[in-house]
Amino acid sequence: MYTTRKNLVDYDVGFDVRGTRDVIVNNQTGCLVSYGDYDKIADKTYELLGDHQWYQTFSHNAWQRVRQFCSIESMVDGHERVLTV
Repeated sequence: MYTTRKNLVDYDVGFDVRGTRDVIVNNQTGCLVSYGDYDKIADKTYELLGDHQWYQTFSHNAWQRVRQFCSIESMVDGHERVLTV
């Protein structure tokens, strides 16, 4: 993911593979492209860079996802649930 001074999280374009799918929600926080399709990943990146509204939407959604799933509180809660089973 890209970082900026203003935001900790920005939009992203990546290959649709395990791990990346956990971070990028296709068409919500970024774009997923079939693995190895370098032309498509270049096209999507170009599209996103040229569409400020799309950029703002993905940036906002990515930030909300991080706040929801990656906060200290949510990580501690997840560990506590595992440890108390």
